[in-house]
Amino acid sequence: MNIDLVELKDLMTFYPTLEETASWFNCSPDTIERKIKEEFHQTFSNFRKMNSGKTRLMLKRKAISKALEEDNEKFLIYCLRTMTELDDRQKMSNSNPELSTIELSFVEKDL
Repeated sequence: MNIDLVELKDLMTFYPTLEETASWFNCSPDTIERKIKEEFHQTFSNFRKMNSGKTRLMLKRKAISKALEEDNEKFLIYCLRTMTELDDRQKMSNSNPELSTIELSFVEKDL
């Protein structure tokens, strides 16, 4: 099976699954994995990650642009959560074992 390596690298910019990649080249997933291993000494996952960086950066740039230029609150929260260490969700912790379990009981009420 002859797989064009330039086309394979270009396809990774779309972050395809192994199955989608195999379908693109009309071959089995094993063939794709084997070709990547032989030519690049990497797993499919690593190969895809290494060759999709430009796309990920373009998506981040677009998200930041939407967050800042369009004053889009949803994108701003998304960017802050994923691109910084900000976590605006409340965290609950309890070091008292007696308070870590809540017991509920239901009492039948006469109507």
